[in-house]
Parts: sequence; structure tokens; C-alpha cells
Amino acid sequence: MFGDKYKKDMNNVKAPEDAVARISDKMKAGKPKRTVLTRYIALAAACIIAVAGIAVAIPNAENIGNGISALLGGANFLEIFAPEEPAPEGTEGFKTYNQLCAAITDRVNTYKEDNYYYEWNLGIGGIIDEGVVEEDVPTSDELKGEDILESEPETAPDREENKDFSDTNNQVAGVQEADVIKTDGKFIYTIMKNVLSVFSADEGEVSLACKIILEHECRDMMLIGNRLVIISKNINDTPHYTDTDWNTVTKVYTYEIDEKGKASLADEFVQSGYYISSRMVDGKLILVTNHIPEYTRHFYEKDYEVTRDDVLDNLPRTNGNDLPADCIIVPDDIISATFLVASVYDGKSGESKSTAIMGAGTDIYADADTLYVYCTKYKEDGRHTLINRFYAKNGDIYHTGSVLLAGRYNNQYSFDEYNGNLRVALTRNNDNVLYVLDEKLDIIGEIGGMGINESIKSVRFSGDLAYVVTFRQTDPLYAIDISDPANPVILSELKIPGFSTYMQSYGENKMFGFGNDADIETGWTQGIKLSMFDTTDPNDVKEEATLLLGENTYFAENVLKAVSVQYDKGIVMFPYIDYVNTEYGRFSEIRVFALYTYTENGFTLLGKDVVPYDHNVANVRGIYIGDYIYVITLFYDGNATVNSYTINDLTPVDACKN
Repeated sequence: MFGDKYKKDMNNVKAPEDAVARISDKMKAGKPKRTVLTRYIALAAACIIAVAGIAVAIPNAENIGNGISALLGGANFLEIFAPEEPAPEGTEGFKTYNQLCAAITDRVNTYKEDNYYYEWNLGIGGIIDEGVVEEDVPTSDELKGEDILESEPETAPDREENKDFSDTNNQVAGVQEADVIKTDGKFIYTIMKNVLSVFSADEGEVSLACKIILEHECRDMMLIGNRLVIISKNINDTPHYTDTDWNTVTKVYTYEIDEKGKASLADEFVQSGYYISSRMVDGKLILVTNHIPEYTRHFYEKDYEVTRDDVLDNLPRTNGNDLPADCIIVPDDIISATFLVASVYDGKSGESKSTAIMGAGTDIYADADTLYVYCTKYKEDGRHTLINRFYAKNGDIYHTGSVLLAGRYNNQYSFDEYNGNLRVALTRNNDNVLYVLDEKLDIIGEIGGMGINESIKSVRFSGDLAYVVTFRQTDPLYAIDISDPANPVILSELKIPGFSTYMQSYGENKMFGFGNDADIETGWTQGIKLSMFDTTDPNDVKEEATLLLGENTYFAENVLKAVSVQYDKGIVMFPYIDYVNTEYGRFSEIRVFALYTYTENGFTLLGKDVVPYDHNVANVRGIYIGDYIYVITLFYDGNATVNSYTINDLTPVDACKN
């Protein structure tokens, strides 16, 4: 029953003369999930008039109001027909959708006058990565979501709590990053296109435990206990094809894996927008997407104005529900009409929390309780990096601040949080700079003068030290002391040919570098180069060993995920592409998985797995479980093969195909 406040409101509300027409127009223009049968239009209009005139006399008038709210796409009944309210001062604190819509229409209509080109072309740093699609795989109704393995393995090994196995190359300890390959020491999980494969791995013996054709193409995967959290590629959320798809969602599937490796769907979660990146902290998924409103496709039209209804129809959603008004932030100076959406989702309980801010993201950095989402903003004086910070812990998430820094980032390793300070290394016009920001995101220290007229190629933070590699013709490796955050100091500069695109600590006082050799005169790359740096004295960093793989060698894929450096095992493994001469005098591309060890004598090759040229090969990756190496080849059509080898010399043991 309505309280006194609602009785007063309802007595003062007059049903607009165009109420029926507005409902009809909203239903015609709405998305499929908001559509109801036409015969209910008249009934809905009658309900509006009845509620407006005699709300006090109807015992369940509040329920009727809620029903009309649902009919209108989730917007509050009183908000739809009450006079529009001005937005509150500041960038958040919206109590109603009226306030939210007023702020969004004001900002967007101002923004689009000068920025429609960037929005239309998604020119804010490449916020969409559709990936590569070569061939189709069967997705018939009989196969979708079904286990298509004809027979299960007769036996399956028990899961071993302390079994030694490799993990995804995670930047921050305790923060899991998504990948297309995972292992728990008993099973190997692969995801390619829309095919999930589960292989049993027992002392080098490999067998297929489960293969599932998923409903949609997927691109990333997390593993927590006996649950797989699989993240889809961008999905069209409309039932029929449209010339321009502005209804993209990202879908998350949670699969439970039993003792035999059979997977069963346990839960699903849907978030509006294109998938950007994700992390897993304390068993909860942090999911970040860019939600692009449909009205942005009209930005090239000079006289087009975004309306309140446009905004209501294009709010960010999770599981089909609009985010509450007080969970959406609208900065005074927006960089995009896109919504950056961030959620924390628990695949076990199905619970989630979400927030959104007008802007965009290209990638993320996260630690145990903080999420940073960043993107490039173009200004007259060069490229800048916009960073949005969120608190993300214990199933909660909310925005805690933003900062705009001059310069462009290299990748996620350009960012690091330590002792409450955010450290960021950026290329700023013709210089490179390291910023230190405090908990308020105020700059408290910075240092430049690194690699003038060069660009940052890799960064690695290690406690109070930072190692920054820049490149143009040679590879200056800078060691920087950040023990006093307000006064960073360059301790040393090492110039060598080539550059490292990835660096990682290798035990104490050593840093492994993976990158390219280069001509010292021209800067042209000359193939893959492995380096080991001696960091015993940061004031005098030395390159103690190098290995060149040949001028016709190239990175096979994303080096941040593909390179596996295992100091405890004494191995470095990675895939690469090599071009070799054939008997006909032509070059042929082959995929190579290489296993090296490092000693005081330098790098030593333990063995190679060579995959002959095949246009269908998407990825070649390697993991270890115990004393065995497993080399996984993923194909664009969704197929996968697993070859096992001994870890000391790469002697073949077993092979299996899904």
C-alpha cells in the first residue's frame, strides 16, 4: 500500500495526454526483452490513468505502479511522468534516473559536437578486439552445451593438493589472469572458438576427459577449485541480425568439473558491452567491458540530439537489468559516450555487484583490492593516459577516483601499486617518465629523462626498484630507485643492442629479458633475443648472457602469456615462429616450442617441439605438471592437441587430440 508520501505524489500527478502513445512508441522502439504483446497497451494505459486518479483507493496500487514500471523498461513509474529533475552537482550521487538522464544528455550532446569522429570509429585506443575467426565449428542444437565425448576414460587420477604445476603468467601474486589454457595439476583445460576441452594428465599420459561445444565463441578462462569460469567473445544481444550491432554483451559461463573431468554448467552471468579484460581475486571474477550506446551511431548527424528516452533505452545492464542510477557515474568532462562497466561476480553463489562510469577502457591492472582501468585520451599536446580506480574486494565494487597523466602506456606492466602508491611509466612526447601517485591519485613524485626520442618497450617493478627499457636503435635499460616516492632516482643506464619486450625476476639478483635483437645503426629488428641481466648492484646493471635465435624468428603470440619463466625448475619455455628454407628455395613458416635452461654458462637448449606450417594453427603453448612438459596446439576450428614430454630433455611420452 502507498504511504502518505506516495499518496501525496500520486494526487499531484496528472496522466499525460499522450500516455498511450508514449507507451506504444516505447514498446515499438524497445529491445526484444522489453517488448510485450500489443493487446496489453490499452490495459497499461488504463492502469496509468487509474493509478493517477484513484491511487489512494486501490489497496495494491504500489504493485500496479511496479507493473507499469516493468512495462516501461524498468524505469520508475513516478519518474516517467513527473517533471524532469536537474542533475545534482558533481559526478555521482544520482538518486533517480531523471537526474542521471539529465546529466548524460547534457554531457553527451556537448561532447558529440567535437568528438563524433572518434566515437564513430572507436578511436580511443582500440577498445574492441574481435580476435581472429577463420572457420566455423558445429553449433547445432544437439551439440550446444552437451558433452560430445563418446566414452570417458576408464580411470582418472585423484586431484593432488600439492602437486607441482605451472600457472598462468600472472603479474600480481594472488591475482589470477585469464588465459586460453589452464591446469590444476590433474586436468588440462583449453578453450578455442566455442570448444571447451578437458584433458586428463597423469605422469605424462594424456587422455580426453570431456569436450563441450559452447553456445557462443569464447576467448578467456579462469580456474578456481573445481570450477571453470569461461568468458565469451562479444555477443549480439538481439534475436535478429542488424546492419549495425549496438547491443553487444559479454557472457560468463561457470562450469563445475567432477572427479572424472566431466564439465556441467552451474551458472551464467551477462554484462552489457565489449569484453576488455578480467581478473580473479579470492574466487570472484572482476569483469570489465565497454558498453557503447546505440545512439552513438547517429553522432555523425549534425542536428542529432540525444534524448532522455535514448538514454533510458541504452543504460548499462547485468543479467538484463539496468544498473541503478546511483551506480552510474557521469564525469563533468567525458572522454567518450561509452560506458565503462565493471562487475564483481561470484560464480559459486551467483551474486554480483556492478558499477559504471562514462568513459572507456583498453586494459586493466589489479591487485588484491584495487582495480585500475586505463585508456588513451588524445589532446592537443599529445596522448594522455586516463586511469579510473575502483575498490574491488569482498564482493563489492565502486569507483574511487580518476587521474589523467601526460603520456602513453606500453601495457599492463607499465602500472604497479606498492605501499599505497601507484607507479606508472609512460612515454611522454619525446621523453619517458615514471610517475608516483598517492592514495588520492595526486602526483607526489616523477622522473623523466629516460631514452630521449625513444619509446618504452617494457617495464618491471620490483619493490622499491623499477626497470624500464626504452628503444629506438639501442636498448637502454634503466634501474630506478623509488624507495623515496617523492624523489625517484635513476641509478644506472645500460645500453645494449635490441630491446626486451618482457622482463621477469629470475631468482635473486637476476632479471630475465625476452625481446628482439636489432641493428645498432638502423634499429631494424634481427630476430628473437634472450637476455639475463645481473641486478646485484642496481647502480651497475650488467647483461651477463645473451642468446640469439636467428634473424628469421618472430614472436608467435602475446609474449606476456606465452613466455613461462620457472626459476625453481630452472627452465624458460616459449613458442615462436621460424621461417626456414625449403628444398624449393622458398621460406616456410613453422611453429616452434622451445625449452631452455639457464646456468652460469648461459642459456642451453633442452629441446624443441616443431609444428609444421598449418594455416589452421592458432596457438602453441606449454605448461608443466610434475616432471613432464605438455605442449598444447590450438586450432582456429576449435580442435586441440596435447603432446607430453619429459622435462629434462623433451623426450616424447604421449599425445592426444580432442
